[in-house]
Amino acid sequence: MKKSMIFPAILLLLFAGCSERENGIDYNNEEIRIVSKFGPVTRGEGPIATFSSLNVGFARLDQQGSDWKWKSSQLDGIVNGSTKVLSFSPVENYPSDKSQKVRLTGWYPRVVSAEYFDSSTGKVTFPEIDGSTDIMVTEMVEGSQDVKFTGITFYHILSQVTVKAYVEDADAADTWGKIQSVKILGKKQGFTLTLPTETGNKPNAVPDGTDKLPLSDIDTHDDISPLDLSTAIGTGLAKTLGTAMFAPGDHTTDKLQIEIGTEKKGTVIAKVSNNFAEGTSYTITLKFNKNGESAPAEVAIEPTVTVSPWINGTNPVEVGVAVPTDATITVLAYADQTIEVTLIDDDEATESAGEPEIVSVPLDEIGTGSLYIGDKVIKSIQKVSGGTPILIGRKKAGEDKITVVLNVDAAHKVQWRTKESDATTALIGTAAELLLRFNAPNTVTTYEFESDIDLVGEEWVPVEELSSGVTVDGQHHKIYGLIINSAATAVDFLGLFNACSGIIQNLHIKSGAITVNINSSTSGGGGVFVGELKSNGQIIGCSNSIPVNGRYSAGICGRLTEGSIIGCVNHGAITGSTGIGGICYYHTAENGIIKACYNTGSITSSGTPAYTGGIVGRFNTDANRGINACYNIGSISTTSSSAVTSMGPINGHSTSKAATVKCYHSASSYTGALPASANASKAFSQTNWPNKEDENWDIGNDPTTGKYWKNLGNQKNNPSPTDFPKLYWEED
Repeated sequence: MKKSMIFPAILLLLFAGCSERENGIDYNNEEIRIVSKFGPVTRGEGPIATFSSLNVGFARLDQQGSDWKWKSSQLDGIVNGSTKVLSFSPVENYPSDKSQKVRLTGWYPRVVSAEYFDSSTGKVTFPEIDGSTDIMVTEMVEGSQDVKFTGITFYHILSQVTVKAYVEDADAADTWGKIQSVKILGKKQGFTLTLPTETGNKPNAVPDGTDKLPLSDIDTHDDISPLDLSTAIGTGLAKTLGTAMFAPGDHTTDKLQIEIGTEKKGTVIAKVSNNFAEGTSYTITLKFNKNGESAPAEVAIEPTVTVSPWINGTNPVEVGVAVPTDATITVLAYADQTIEVTLIDDDEATESAGEPEIVSVPLDEIGTGSLYIGDKVIKSIQKVSGGTPILIGRKKAGEDKITVVLNVDAAHKVQWRTKESDATTALIGTAAELLLRFNAPNTVTTYEFESDIDLVGEEWVPVEELSSGVTVDGQHHKIYGLIINSAATAVDFLGLFNACSGIIQNLHIKSGAITVNINSSTSGGGGVFVGELKSNGQIIGCSNSIPVNGRYSAGICGRLTEGSIIGCVNHGAITGSTGIGGICYYHTAENGIIKACYNTGSITSSGTPAYTGGIVGRFNTDANRGINACYNIGSISTTSSSAVTSMGPINGHSTSKAATVKCYHSASSYTGALPASANASKAFSQTNWPNKEDENWDIGNDPTTGKYWKNLGNQKNNPSPTDFPKLYWEED
């Protein structure tokens, strides 16, 4: 939500002064003035609570027929500190023609030199951001004598940070001594505003410059005073170093760098990963440990970022600022009630889980409420009065904002939602909906993912079978935290689905683990997606990144008895005593095929015969060309001390005809003897590389016509290639 200063305005008509002319327009004696409640303007973390007058700048566009023309100079706006009246000096008037329109757009602070406002280009220049002065802009508004200006809003366009610091113990304090200076690299910049010409639009703000921006003292706005870290031992005694305002920017990848001058360790750099949004205030806390290193090396400073609203003025009535939000939750059954939202750390991002955070969110008359989650995961929600927890498992995952919608009955049980105007497609956007385990009524023929989902520690109970005629479409979303464990009980088949006669497509498993215990007396199998693919079932455009442990298992499918696996990837490590593969353990489908798939995960067996391969562990069928246009670059190895048989880079064992066609492997992935039975696979090299004219190696984004590959990599890196082919659905 935008942060803004609101000017709820009443037009004040004063009759004074003389007529004037500019741009060929006559102005009469009706002055443009606005009486406003003007909130304090932010400097650093604190506001200017009182002022005798405040200078703002404006630009004016006058209507000339179908055209508009800028007034040549900046309008000097003045806000009276006592009356809060916004006026202009010299006076600005409406045109004499009552229907002739005027457009205004403004900024704070007013630029001090005429050269910084250029009406010919519609640009305003702020030569330098000092870090302690706010910059605000308005939208372009329009008025005339017939339709007066009704108000104007100033929006903050900078981000604000307060930097705090503490040491973990007294030894750390002795290691570092005092903090003497703090500067934010690359944030002392100039600013150019390109003014809008259409109503409702704000100026486009572009920063320029790469100098260091020093923090300033919150109270005095001067340089910060040295901080003796011996007074800031432990997180509860973290001391404020200073504050700064700068151009917003996404620093989740290109991290914000803070240069810290210390008494005993010289200059060090702390890197902060965060998306700094305009109009938002952040607190960055720096933890200094006792293992400091000398300059100029980067040291183990652990930055954390928390977000708070833009600081309100002393009079909250005058400054209405909303809390930033990046998540919206709608539960119609809970309209006009309050829910508690449990937030947890994202293990993928933080590598550790802290204490849950509980946030109360009031819902409106349609059951919608908003909150800020930052880098956290929404674990669950619960109605405050009489509700039960509902698992959500949602995080932003690269999105700016997320939306959660639930259909909940009177017993607080989640019910299926379907697409608008399409009752045959059920929607999955939360962990609770995924945990319904695809049990929608028979009228549903498609399950469609709306978002990435984290199962937040809930162990998955495999679905017995995905029936023929039913499709699960992941829309290239991801599942996090998929845990399946059959270690205690031997089973025949195991996976997200124990069996599949339908279609699973465009779904990616990103974190979790699977432990497989397949009955030795059956020809079963375990896979991340499917235990047994049968009856012309299909797995298309899917990937796995989680480890699988157990015999007769693989990264995608345990056993292929009939059907096809197309355009899939395994990145997870596969380990087991015998019978393991990157894509499929056991291929017995005479009419089945695995094509345009590859494996990068390590595959390690401990038994013999190993029945272990980069794509398929065991191929036992009369099918011809059953593994087509596949490759493996994952390491294939054994821990057995005995002589190992039935192991290979693509297929570990085959009783078929030509089982593999146009398949490749990296020379380093497998160094043993290639298996017999015409299981040909070529090691990647300058002369052995797929060509787009080869069967199933065409480039494009149309798997229905055999265009399975986004690119075929770069064989120029040989003899040790590192850039291998990528599938049509993969990101750059």
